[in-house]
Formats: sequence, structure tokens, C-alpha cells
Amino acid sequence: MAKSKNDLRGADLLRIISEATSGMLGNDLLNELCRNFTRVLNMQFAVIAECIEEGSTQVRTLCFVNGNTVADNIEYDTTGRPCELILKGNEIFVPKEVYKKFPEAKGIEAATGVPIYSSVTGKVIGHIIVSSQEPVTDESNQTAILKIFASRIGAEIERMKAEKELRRRMKENELYAFTFDHLKEAVFWIDEDACLWDVNNGAMELSGYSKEELRKMKVFDINQTVQPANWPEVWAKLKEAKKVIFDAKFKTKEGKIIDIEITQNFLVFEGREYTCSIVRDIRQRRFEEELLRTVSEATSGLTGEDFLIELARHITMTLTMRYALITECANDDKTRLRTLCYVDGEKVLDNFEYDTADIPCEIIMEGNDFFMSAGVEVKYPKEEGMEAAVGVPIHSSKNGEIIGHILVLDPKPVTTEKNQTAILKIFAARAGAEIERMKAEKELEKANSELKVRLKEIELLKNQLQLENKYLQEEIKLTYNFEEIISKSKDFQKILQQIQQVAFTDATVLVLGESGTGKELIARAVHNISNRSKRPLVKVNCATLPANLIESELFGHEKGAFTGAMDRKIGRFELADGGSIFPDEIGELPVELQAKLLRVLQEGEFERLGNPKTMKVNVRVIAATNRNLEQAIAKKEFREDLYYRLNVFPIICPPLRDRKEDIPLLVRHFCQKHEGKIGKRISHIAPEVMTALMDYDWPGNIRELENIIERAMILSPGNSLEYGDWIPVEKMPHTKSQPAKLGDLEKEHILETLRKTGWKVSGEKGAAKILGLNPTTLEARMKKLGIKREA
Repeated sequence: MAKSKNDLRGADLLRIISEATSGMLGNDLLNELCRNFTRVLNMQFAVIAECIEEGSTQVRTLCFVNGNTVADNIEYDTTGRPCELILKGNEIFVPKEVYKKFPEAKGIEAATGVPIYSSVTGKVIGHIIVSSQEPVTDESNQTAILKIFASRIGAEIERMKAEKELRRRMKENELYAFTFDHLKEAVFWIDEDACLWDVNNGAMELSGYSKEELRKMKVFDINQTVQPANWPEVWAKLKEAKKVIFDAKFKTKEGKIIDIEITQNFLVFEGREYTCSIVRDIRQRRFEEELLRTVSEATSGLTGEDFLIELARHITMTLTMRYALITECANDDKTRLRTLCYVDGEKVLDNFEYDTADIPCEIIMEGNDFFMSAGVEVKYPKEEGMEAAVGVPIHSSKNGEIIGHILVLDPKPVTTEKNQTAILKIFAARAGAEIERMKAEKELEKANSELKVRLKEIELLKNQLQLENKYLQEEIKLTYNFEEIISKSKDFQKILQQIQQVAFTDATVLVLGESGTGKELIARAVHNISNRSKRPLVKVNCATLPANLIESELFGHEKGAFTGAMDRKIGRFELADGGSIFPDEIGELPVELQAKLLRVLQEGEFERLGNPKTMKVNVRVIAATNRNLEQAIAKKEFREDLYYRLNVFPIICPPLRDRKEDIPLLVRHFCQKHEGKIGKRISHIAPEVMTALMDYDWPGNIRELENIIERAMILSPGNSLEYGDWIPVEKMPHTKSQPAKLGDLEKEHILETLRKTGWKVSGEKGAAKILGLNPTTLEARMKKLGIKREA
């Protein structure tokens, strides 16, 4: 039967293309196939592409021809193109208007194509597509022939992939072999029978044996730590742990025993068990450890120059080199050094200074480590007679700045094992800290020395100042330093000296004197310069308190102790614990309470009212009275034993009439004291005023003077204290027949004043103010003189 025209065309196409690509492989085959596809199908473009990823629409061309020209390969998305259908396993042939069916195939009129299947998996791995910008006839529909070549192309793509993978693996094997042979560590492959199965170049270098010699040996021939008897145990341990690290002794071909570290790794290859053992020479590490231990032990506990010398000695000893020096910078730009220690073996040499130019020290001071095993003198002529040198910089522990260096030298060449810069750096760090400590110590010594000089100067100045001001200080103490005590009276200065003498003791003080002479000021002065000045001075006026309340005031009471005792009350003695108590007008204390006061003075004990519990206090008593206590004792108004207990250190305040030289001082003082309250400053005191004040006897003493001055400031015009009706005058008796007694005159004067004030004692217009007395003092005088309010 006659064959169709298409069949003949297909047969011719198959023959032509087969002959054209016969004997070709790889990219040559693919390029030649595409050229022939365009030629025999009379179309312009031919593409053979592979899928980039399974399930993806992205492909990359393996060959791409335009006519007879091979174009660059590209990657593209098949969506909207004929290729999209082909990758789904469809054959296509569109003789015209391809762009209408596939929008992304712009400018393409005709196309034919088939999928490419993997010869291994049977999955679509790419496609062949031939296209044209012109329409074609049905004769170009050669999908059957394209399928034949697609099958061959699928096989070729798989072959190319396999070839690429083989080349990759071969390259990997070359890398593995290269790495294995060129590792710095020695590597031994050992089987379970302890045979050396394979070794690298490092193993040969370490052992001194050739690879062939080692392959005929067993572990026991080189590893002195492992023997046939314990090999099963070693293997069992490795098999269980998979990786074991331990130190051992290694025997070289020369018979030398060296320290090694072995890392064993358990592996199974092709059914057989092996260990890949990595062996490291740890002689350097052991040497460094021993050097560090030896020098650390030798310098332990040493400081300063002793530490540096011992450090230098042991560095030369352990490195077996002759000279060692430790330096510090001698100038700011670090071009000149000063040795802190310089040793020749065990011998300590004199320190010196030198320049670093053109010697190894110059390099080290730039922050670099230095090591030359030989030829130092040749390269650095200034180091005459020196062959080897090793050194490191010394850095500040505070800011990292280079402050010196360590250098070790020898007249003979040395081995590379002497390059112990790592260890020297450790000692350089310690040396740096010690150098800075030594500097700080010197600075401290210098500062202390300067401080001693300054202290000595200060002490001399202090002594001189004390001598120069001694008199002035005494004057200040005696005249102005006791609160408001103002006096230049020699008699009163003796009293101030008495205050100083008794203040620093705990002795009981009894201040005696007329009313208004400043007894309270004396008591405060004693307290304020005593050791109890940080605690309070508690005052209690025995004359103003009712007899039924004074006990409670002094010793306190419990709630309900008596009618009206609504709360617990702390007494004055408790408040004064650790300080001082000032019972003013002690002569007015009721007799029944004097026994309790005596007990507190003698035993430091008392009981609160309503509380039987005995309380202890530590109180100093500074008492005051204007009464004659000896007369009171004679009248049975004051206990004799209490008097003797109070009268340990009596201080008698003189009346103002006995110290009239103090009146000008006191007048000026009171003018200054009251100028703020009155709003007037007195800058002038008329001479006749001062004369009149000096002539008056001041029965009310200083209190009377102060009240008179305050009145005078109010009455005097301007800033001058002028003579006026305020000037006090002595009162003369009405008859000359019989002189009146002093007590009677005093009583009459008080009565007259009380009548004028309507028997008002206190206040601005009270009798006490007019008389220049303290209200409490006036009440005490009224009681003493038997003055009672008239009906």
C-alpha cells in the first residue's frame, strides 16, 4: 500500500535529524536538534526547556535558537503561553493565530510542541516547542516525530544531571582527600582490630613514618598508653560514647616519647567499625602550662620590685634564655624606656634608661608582639651579640595604654618553642597592674610626705595662733561666751573661772545670790559647757508651784494617782535624764519633798505618784536660791542633810552694787537687746545719765537695770539716752528719829507699788515690771515678807 505524503515527510524528518545529531551529547546535541527543527519544519524559533521546580509554571531554556542562531538561555513563566498546555502533558499544533488563543505569545502565528518526560521517573520535566511569526501548513504538524526526539532529550537531560552530580561528588572527594591530607592535626583511621587503616600527611609528620609503613602497623606500635590487653576496653568505651578525648604518650620513629591529645570518633563504613582519631601534639601546651605554673608559684605573694625581679628570673630560667628586662616608659612619646628590673640569669643587673630607635623594643612599643629565633644582631646592629629575642608590650590595666614591655634575649639562636608571647602576655598583664600599683604607692607616699609637711606647718601655725590668742580667748570665755553674761569685773571673772572648773564634772552646784543677779544664767553656763550639753537643762521654779503639785511636777504621776490625774505625766527628773535639772528657788521647796529630792541626789532613784516601781535617773542638779539656807535650817524650814548635799560647789553671784564697773557694759548691751522690739537704736548715752546710773545702788540688781533701760529707750527722744524722770533715785525715810529696817522698807515699797497697780503682780503694768523684778521673785519676796492682799 502506498505511504502518505505526511508519512514520507515524517520519515525524512526523522532520518535528517538523526543523521545530523548522530554521535552528539549534551548541549551540542540539544543545539543541533533545535537548528534542525526550525529547518525541516520551515519555522523560525525552537526551544528545549526544563522545569525549574516540580509543579511550578517557571521553566529555563536548555537551548534556544532563532533560525540557525543559538541565543542566550532564559527563564520565563509559561502562564498564558502554549507551553502551559504542553507542561500539563498535551501535544499541540496551531498553524495560525496562536496569539489569539495564548495572549502572552505576542507576535506568534504558528506553534507545535510536545512534553519531555523523565526517563527515570516518567514525570514531565520540560518541553519542546517550535514556533513561527508566519502561519504554516499541516505538513509542519510533526508532533509524532517531536515525541521521538523528546524521549531522547529526556534521557539526555537525566544523563547530564547524573554527569553533573558525578562531577560534584568527584570534586567533593577531591576536597575531602585534600583536606584529610593537609590537616595540621594528625589523623589516623583505625579499625576494630587496632590496625592503622589509613593516615594523613600530618600523621606522617608527627610520627616520622611513611604512609606505607604506618598502614602495616598497629596502634600499640605508636601509642604507649594503649596496649593489646586494654584495647577491647578502649574500643567498647568508644563504641558506647561515640566520641572520646584523652591524653596519651606517643612514640615517634626516632623513639622519642611526646605528649599528645587524642580525639576518637566512632564510625561504621560498609559494615565495618572504625575510629577516626585526630591526634594533636600538646608539648607546647604542656610547656606553656608548666611555665605559667612555675612563674606563678615563684612570684606568688611578691609585690613591687621583688615581684618584677623574680618574674624576670623565672622567665629566663623556663625559656632557657639568658637576659630578661621589664621596663616602663620614660617619656610621653614612648621612645625612651627605663628598666624596672634587668637580669642575667639569676644575677640582677643595674637599671638604666635607653632609646628604642632601631631595636626590637621600638616594634614592641608600637603594640606588636616580637619573636626572632635567630639573626637579631644582623637586623638590629645595636643589639650587639644577641641572636634571639622574644617580647610583648605591657598595657595599662586602667586605660589599655602601653606603659612598658617585657623583653627576653639570648646570644644563641633558639627554637620556635621559645615563642612564648601568649604566656608573656599573661605576665605582662600582671606586671602592668603591679607597675601601676607601684606608681600609685609612690604618689601616695609623696602625698603623705607633703601632707606631713603641711600638717607640721599647720601644727606650728596652730600652736602659734593658740599662744597669740590665748589671752583673747580667755577674755572671750570669761566675758562674753557664757550665754548673756556680761562683765569685766575682776570678782565676776573669778566666778566664770569657777564655772569652767566645775562644768566638766558631775558635781552638784548651788548658785546663791540676791534676786535679779543672774543665777539662772550661771546655771545655764555650767550646763552648756558641760559634757551633758547635748541633753536638756530642765528648769523648775519651786516658789511658783503649789505645794500639792510640786511633787507631781518633779517626779511625775500615773493616771488616777490623785483627783484630776486624767493621764500619766512624766516628771521633770525623767525629762532631765542624762542632762541637768535646775530647781530655782530651792529654798522654797516644801520640807516633806526635801527628803525625796535628797534620795534622788544620793541614789538616783524615785517613784512616780501612783506607781510603786522605783525608777533610775542620771541627772546633774544645779540649784539656785536667794534665801539664806543656814538660817532656814535653824528655823527648821530646810533639811540640813539636803543643804550639805546641795552645797558641794557653791557659786555666789554678787549684787550689781558690788560690780558697778559692769553697769556701762550692761547698759549698752540692753540698748542693743531691746532696739528691735522698741524700734529705736541708741547711739549716744549722755554722761550725766551714766553717772546717775553708776550712783544708784540697784536693789533689784541686773533685772531692775534692764527694765529701767527698756523704759528709758521708750521715753528718750531720738537716738540718745537722755536724763529724765526715769532715772532711779534712792528713797529717803520720812523721819530721821528712828532708821527703818531694810526689810520694813522693802515691804513698804512693795505694798505701795501693789496698791498702785491694784495688786496686779505680772504683766506690762504689773508691780513686778515697775519694780524691775521677775514675777516669781516678787511672789517669793511677798511670801517671805508676809505681804497678803488687802481686803
